[in-house]
Amino acid sequence: VGFCGETEEQFQKTLDLVRTVKYNKCFMFPYSLREKTSAHRKLKDDVPEEVKKRRFNELNDTFRSTVVELHSGYVGSVHKVLVTGDSKRSTDDFQGTSDMGVKVIFSKSDLQSEAKVGDYVNVEIKSTSSEVLKGTALGVTSLSEDLPEPVREAMS
Repeated sequence: VGFCGETEEQFQKTLDLVRTVKYNKCFMFPYSLREKTSAHRKLKDDVPEEVKKRRFNELNDTFRSTVVELHSGYVGSVHKVLVTGDSKRSTDDFQGTSDMGVKVIFSKSDLQSEAKVGDYVNVEIKSTSSEVLKGTALGVTSLSEDLPEPVREAMS
């Protein structure tokens, strides 16, 4: 936010876009000129720092509220999750990436069989935040499990 010449009207259109699209991920930064770039040589950084900071905070708040709304719609649904490792907060939990590209945390103790990094696990989503989904593991699965039988037979 706060690119050279950005007006309040343009910024409001950015907020409207975020509300409409409901992005799952959003990488946001206040703009700053970098030396040895074309922008540094040709443009004037004319958006005051306090305006950039306000816009950044407003965009961040808007994104977080829309992503919480989006993630809340996943509660109660089952998703295939690729196990990527232990949760950063507890080695009793796995973390992984859902079939929607969202980080999911689930307890290792929910699983009847051992799962490891690289396995797929069906997880029922129980709660959510703007950053992660939390759920209950239903069991280890595979990508081919959802394929029609003739396709699975052809693969073996």
